[in-house]
Amino acid sequence: MLCLADAIVAQSGSIATFGKLFDALARKKPGAVSCPIGVLNIDGFFDPLFELLKKSMEADFTLQRPFAMQQSGRTPGELFEKMNKKD
Repeated sequence: MLCLADAIVAQSGSIATFGKLFDALARKKPGAVSCPIGVLNIDGFFDPLFELLKKSMEADFTLQRPFAMQQSGRTPGELFEKMNKKD
């Protein structure tokens, strides 16, 4: 299903939400998932997760590349604006 998506957006949810987000990030490589990945971070819900990922990168357990492949925003408008930007 991920390969058919126009975009992937994670919002506040349960452990299944984290699983699906990590699955999308792990598959975000040429040929697997090419659509943008976004995190709707309302009220800072995902801030602790971002801190955990940052610590994992600092300890050289996680590559920065997968984490850098996602966009985050605190409102839907902010998130979609970032996701629509062409680099």
